[in-house]
Amino acid sequence: MRNMLRNKEGEAVSNNVAVKKKGGVKGFFKKVYKYRAFLLMLLPAVSYTLIFSYYPMTGIVPM
Repeated sequence: MRNMLRNKEGEAVSNNVAVKKKGGVKGFFKKVYKYRAFLLMLLPAVSYTLIFSYYPMTGIVPM
């Protein structure tokens, strides 16, 4: 979106129409639902990394 301009409030403006970004919790869950297939494919890789790379490091820390 290189042709975007900013108005006084800092909102992105395109073709003289203000584009409002959805934020907050509702916007977050809407994005999660939109990208659910990608997130589902990412889940095994993230869990594998956490289990086999970061969990063993808990034994390194002296208590």
